[in-house]
Amino acid sequence: MNVMNSHFTTNIVIGLLSCLLATAAMTSCDKSTDHQLRQNWKFERYEFADGTTRDIDSVFINFMKGSMSAIFAYGGHPDYIALNGAYSLTGDSIELQFSDETIMHEVWQPLFDRYFGWGSLKHRFRIQSLTSSALVLERGDTTMYMTKH
Repeated sequence: MNVMNSHFTTNIVIGLLSCLLATAAMTSCDKSTDHQLRQNWKFERYEFADGTTRDIDSVFINFMKGSMSAIFAYGGHPDYIALNGAYSLTGDSIELQFSDETIMHEVWQPLFDRYFGWGSLKHRFRIQSLTSSALVLERGDTTMYMTKH
């Protein structure tokens, strides 16, 4: 009976250590991804499933420890608007959520729709690629390309 208890205890310990190791690995990946995200990015273009692209020339996104801001430099009056929000990482995905209700204003809504076209303030993307100089996010059949600014 003691041999069975010993094997049972050993299996439990191995199982718990495996869970802890897997959790640590996932957490370190999120921390590594978060560390790489923490900089200013220039939103370059969308690419759609049919192969068409739409260049984006005046949007900058800054990620910093769970918060984000997007700056739209569009040459109107005022010259730019800044929108605040938050992001969260889960595995290989990132959720972006703008918290600024001012974008629902009739003046800003067309700009938000033009550059993001999400239809809501929150979206989840799969991180297709993240390097020190490029960020590629994917949602369904649409891909967003950003470069380090």
